[in-house]
Formats: sequence, C-alpha cells, structure tokens
Amino acid sequence: MESQVSKSDGQLDQYSEEFMSYLKQPVEAKNNVHISFGVRIFSIAVCSWAIIETPAEYDAFAGLGQFLALLVSKVIWLALGVALLRRLRVAQQAFSILCFISICAIFTALPFEYDHSIFSFLLSLTDCILKIGFLASAVLQYLDIEW
Repeated sequence: MESQVSKSDGQLDQYSEEFMSYLKQPVEAKNNVHISFGVRIFSIAVCSWAIIETPAEYDAFAGLGQFLALLVSKVIWLALGVALLRRLRVAQQAFSILCFISICAIFTALPFEYDHSIFSFLLSLTDCILKIGFLASAVLQYLDIEW
C-alpha cells in the first residue's frame, strides 16, 4: 500500500514540475498560433483600407451618433487586426466573421452604388476584394496550403 502512495506522489511531483516549467515559458512560446503570409498581408490591407476610406464614409451633416458609430467600427476593425497580428487565438475567427458579414452587406449594395456613384462603388468594391482575399487566405491556411 505504501508503494502505491509513493508512486502516485512521485507522479504528482513530476506533473507539478512539468506544470511549473510550462508556466515559466515566455508568452511567445505558449502562443504558437500560426498565421500565414497571406492572412498577415490581407489583414494589414483590410485595416489600412478601413482607415483610408474613413474620410469618404464620414458625413459632416449626419450628427454625432453616426460619427461615433463610424469611430467605434474603425476601432473594432483595428483592434481585431492588431489582435490577429499578435496571434491571439480567437482574433482570426472574429476577424473572419466580420469580413464575411461585411462582404454580404456590401456585395448586395454594389449594383445600387454603381448606378449612383462610381466613387462609392470603387471604394466598396476594393473593400470587398480585400476582405475576400483575407477569407481566401484564411481558408488556404486552414487547409494548410501556404502561398
């Protein structure tokens, strides 16, 4: 009976040592989420485009509420982009979901924008292309196809 107790105590000590060595590892070693080149490039492009197109989206006559909504949306895109590049686990999934929702919303409005404003159409088309590129890169990364 005593040999079983000492054996399990030895295993507990071993597990405790492994756990303590895991805790002492630097954050970079624990956070081994792989991000492909395409995902990095397109996430930077989507975030950059979100900043570039902000003046075109801003309407000075719309009021404070719309300005705050625009500001919050840009902060969300940039925060998720930074989190993705810092390899936080959930950031890529959240960024992908937002890209997909955004594509669905923008893509349906493209014909209307084409009829009314070529400038708005080109901005929205560029936004869609960058987000589709990000999603394609994320799918290729998921399938483990590096480009």
